[in-house]
Amino acid sequence: VEGRKTTFLSTATVHAFATDVLANPSFSEARCVKEHFQHTDPRQLLPLRPIFTFKPIASLGDVASAEDSVADVCAVVVRAEPPQPHTSRSGVEMLRIAAVVADPSERSVQMTVFAAADAPPLLTAGTPLIARGAKISLWQGAPQMMVYHEKLLVGAAAVEAAPEAMSAVSTWWAAQPPGHSPPLLAPAMSLTPIASLSDVASAEGTIADVCAVVMRTEPPQPHT
Repeated sequence: VEGRKTTFLSTATVHAFATDVLANPSFSEARCVKEHFQHTDPRQLLPLRPIFTFKPIASLGDVASAEDSVADVCAVVVRAEPPQPHTSRSGVEMLRIAAVVADPSERSVQMTVFAAADAPPLLTAGTPLIARGAKISLWQGAPQMMVYHEKLLVGAAAVEAAPEAMSAVSTWWAAQPPGHSPPLLAPAMSLTPIASLSDVASAEGTIADVCAVVMRTEPPQPHT
């Protein structure tokens, strides 16, 4: 096969056109391969494991700073809400699952999973998972994850795909007290002193993060 090596769902694959496939080749390397597998039990053959580049949850703020950022995340479910009906922009009926996941970096992050309307139950507290190529974005300044069900490995499937990483996550989680919930990633703010707001306001449409104390307030007034 003269093919092109790529990755699909983090797993190495080879793509080739039919014209690039030579059946029953006669050169010596092909004969050696054929002879080897004639004496091999197919049940002993293992598929290639996915190739992951895991990012600690604590570092997702840096990842989210880039447009269209994605990351592989190995984590455990801290809590998950029941699936809710969701209609995509193209009109497809789906399920939307809101959850919080955490890892040994001692941080947690909001994660949204979109699944087919007939998908089986996916997430429960304490479930280990791998999110492959999860989209990392900012919502009100805080990092969040979004992943489709097809890119989610849960439970035994996650352990089989990345045993070392999942062992580290599971060992860490098992050592935590009941109800443990690492803090959520906080919004990244660049605070501007009030004294310098006049300089900030010189640019049209400028916004700023301000930390201050209320000195006085007026009664609420109707507004249309």
